[in-house]
Amino acid sequence: MLLDPQFILDYEEDVEFGLLDAEFGTMLDRFIGKQGHSVYVRPSIGFGRDRLTDASIEVGYKIVW
Repeated sequence: MLLDPQFILDYEEDVEFGLLDAEFGTMLDRFIGKQGHSVYVRPSIGFGRDRLTDASIEVGYKIVW
């Protein structure tokens, strides 16, 4: 699991918001018999008075060689 907090403070434009991402995933080596393949899910929530989004979710597949 990976937690990725992001805080944005822009004093010139008087903007404050942030994002909190949490990534969950697993390697697929033992399931498909090939090395370097993985899947993940990354939900995120926005916070602060000027947030760009309330929530989102990202689903992905990675191949690292």
